[in-house]
Order: sequence, then structure tokens, then C-alpha cells
Amino acid sequence: MRELAAAVVLLVAALAGVVEASRLPLGRIVAPGPGFFPFALALGLAATAAMLVMRALRHAQPSRPAAPVSAGGRARLLTVVVALFGYTAVLGGLGFVVATFLLMVVLFRAVESHRWAVALAAAASAAVLSHLLFKVWLGVRLPPGPWGF
Repeated sequence: MRELAAAVVLLVAALAGVVEASRLPLGRIVAPGPGFFPFALALGLAATAAMLVMRALRHAQPSRPAAPVSAGGRARLLTVVVALFGYTAVLGGLGFVVATFLLMVVLFRAVESHRWAVALAAAASAAVLSHLLFKVWLGVRLPPGPWGF
């Protein structure tokens, strides 16, 4: 039952995103407008959520009491929330690449417990690839930080 509720909430949010994105000019595939990518993403999310709703309905079982969340689970959740708030706080000052790198290090180390070498390499890769995708290839303006990248 929890899976169905979560899928329905996701579907409602995705449909709201579709409606809001459709209010922006969509443009064409060869010349997308500002609403094109949000619309496409919201539409994909809505389709995924609809499949999750159908799957939850197909596999519905009588609900059982939820298992209590462990202290470690609560600590990881709190770490993620604090890290995301910290990310938004330092994004403008440190810039996208450095702030994203630091966020990913925290997530890889504190949440997933990867070794330092793996966490640093994966965080650097995620930051650089995100920078290339959004700034270089898609032309999105990102906070440059004091180093200009």
C-alpha cells in the first residue's frame, strides 16, 4: 500500500510539472524553447509514475506495519538533508563544480560508505561530467565560483 501511495504522489507531482511546463514555450526539437526540457522530463516522470501505479496495483498486498527505521538510517537521512542544504548555501560562493564535488564526496562517504579513493574519484567524475553536460553542451549558466569555472 505504501508503494501505491508513493507512486500516486509521484504521478500527481509529475502531472503538475507537465501542466506548468506546458505554460512555457516548447519550441521545436531542432530549436527547443525554455519549456521543452522541463516538459519532456515531467512527461517521462509521469509515464514512469503511471507504470509504478500499475505495478503497485498489480502486486498489492494487505498492508503490514512498517519496520522501524534504524538509527543508522535516520543518521544517513539527516546527513543527506544537511548536505543538500549546505550545497545550496555554498553553491554561489564556491561555484557549481566545487560545490557539486563536495556534495558528492559527502554522499559517497557518509551515505554509501565508499572508500576515500572511490568517493573522491566518483565525486570528481560526477562534478566534471555535470559541468560538461550542463554548461558546455547545454549552455546552462552555472555559478562559476571564485575560480571562474
